[in-house]
Amino acid sequence: MAMKKLGKGLLRSKTFWVNLLTGAASVLAAIGGISVLPPSVAPYLVGGLAVVNILLRLVTNKPISGV
Repeated sequence: MAMKKLGKGLLRSKTFWVNLLTGAASVLAAIGGISVLPPSVAPYLVGGLAVVNILLRLVTNKPISGV
């Protein structure tokens, strides 16, 4: 009998993609001098991302079970 998969793959995780895109933007800003937003917006962006991560966590009902 085949075992049932308990969760979803990492690449289907909204939280993963939000954090990956945020990290990529941060790296571009740090090493490439490419910034999509002015520095005065950074504190609001960080706070907003915290809220987004909390909301994504609240709607998550499956664990990650692989890629």
